[in-house]
Amino acid sequence: MLKIINILFIIILMITIFFISFLESRISNKNKKKILFIFVFIISIFLAFRDIGLDLEPYRNTFNNQKIISLKELFKEKIFSTQLEPFFIILISFLKKYGLNYNWFLFISGSIPIFIIYKIIIKNEKKYPIFTFFLFMLILFFRGPVDIIRHFFAASIYLSAIWSLSNENKTLYWIKSIFSIFFHYSNIIILFIKPFLNIKWNKIKFFISIFITFFIGIFSKILLININNFNFWNTDNVILWKFGYYLTYSDSVGYNYLGIPHKVLLSIIRYFPLVFSFIITIMALNKIEIIKNSKFVYLLLNSQILGILIAIFFIIMEAPTLGMRLHFLLNIGSFFIVKEILLKNNIKNTLLYGFTILSLVFYNFLIILYNAGIHNPASPFYLF
Repeated sequence: MLKIINILFIIILMITIFFISFLESRISNKNKKKILFIFVFIISIFLAFRDIGLDLEPYRNTFNNQKIISLKELFKEKIFSTQLEPFFIILISFLKKYGLNYNWFLFISGSIPIFIIYKIIIKNEKKYPIFTFFLFMLILFFRGPVDIIRHFFAASIYLSAIWSLSNENKTLYWIKSIFSIFFHYSNIIILFIKPFLNIKWNKIKFFISIFITFFIGIFSKILLININNFNFWNTDNVILWKFGYYLTYSDSVGYNYLGIPHKVLLSIIRYFPLVFSFIITIMALNKIEIIKNSKFVYLLLNSQILGILIAIFFIIMEAPTLGMRLHFLLNIGSFFIVKEILLKNNIKNTLLYGFTILSLVFYNFLIILYNAGIHNPASPFYLF
């Protein structure tokens, strides 16, 4: 029952944000900021007491099992030698030291990245901040703060780093990029993609890159088999070990599906973001001159293209979990791109607008069904 109340609350909240977005032209910038801040605060409270999210119980176990560690102990043990990223060890240790419970962990780890995104929206969007936030909710909310807490936190910092880069602050970009690794080890990829964010893309170059990526993936898969024969991933380096785990074990051993509906539903939920970002990228490349008017959005598009190529590469490598995690990271600013396509210069293509919103609503509907356990024969929501 509590899970249903949670879902209904978020649906009502999204509908409210959607309808308020239609009134943006009549609302002053000052009041837009206030309205968005209220929504951010409400969402933060919800995240602290929610009963939905596939990683909710694993994180509860992590919180309960993590011992209190001081900064001195953490650095003494080598800061990147732990399975859990340093920031979250510090956060949990701090909360436990002062007798604060798991709900405080959910509140802090949810509210900070949501606030970071709020600040970037306010800085970048003068006309449509509420609609932009609504797109964020549709595209990322159920996948991000509700599910992959640490990864979403790290991705929000990467989004902030891109904002700094768009404002010609390269130093701050590198500081934020390095800092984000303390929140999720997968963010180490950010240190290598900077030169590729300046590529001048067009549709031909994009499709050729996909074609090349496909064949590189096939060749790398063959190479990986030989590497595994030498037990290459048997290492004490936790970052390299995690990379090897996601690359060679997590998907190759086979997922324990509860039936065909479970497999189909999970596959759609997993790959919809990739298909959606591919379509959005094609649309953006068709309007590349408009996209280039905002350096921030242009950098986000380049990042999104890299995310698509990397996801395709790892899917070919039979490591879709790794591919889609990195796609999530590099695709974190997709809602800005979608907003630019749909509402640039006050010109709205009603058919495109409606199709985009309905597609995202359908995607969220499937996630809600999955969270409700509709695929699980043991669940009261099971319908198959």
